Amino acid sequence: MKPSSAVIVLAVVGIASNALAERRHRERLDAHGVDLHQRLCDGITGDERKLALWDLNGLSPERFARNVAVNQQLAFTQWKWRVRLLNEMALVVQIRHLLGRPGAREYGALYQVFRTDEAANRRDQKFLRLFDEEYERVVRQDRKQSAPVSTAAAS
Repeated sequence: MKPSSAVIVLAVVGIASNALAERRHRERLDAHGVDLHQRLCDGITGDERKLALWDLNGLSPERFARNVAVNQQLAFTQWKWRVRLLNEMALVVQIRHLLGRPGAREYGALYQVFRTDEAANRRDQKFLRLFDEEYERVVRQDRKQSAPVSTAAAS
């Protein structure tokens, strides 16, 4: 191998190594951020003064604490999706399971637009698109179940 070829190979290897190291660093920062968020949510739900400080929707402390708990679960699920611990099918299963709870549907109604606005990248946007699709599906299903049965249709 000529010296100039060796220098090029070393440069390429060095650049690739730096890129991978930066990616791992960003992933560690992301994981640390999720850990901090999880602890923040725990702190908010466990302290009435913090609940009152964070609640901007005028919900009762119990309802707001439930929304924070849903946010905590949803954020963790979103992180698992972001770092590719979940494929799309597994993600939809987890979202459906979460939306099976009335508190999660309430959370979706209150914060769906905000979460969409804060999506940082295409992967987060895809997560929220899947969440929105499942949320809309559950809402349609709830409407069908609560719609009054007409007497003409029943005859």
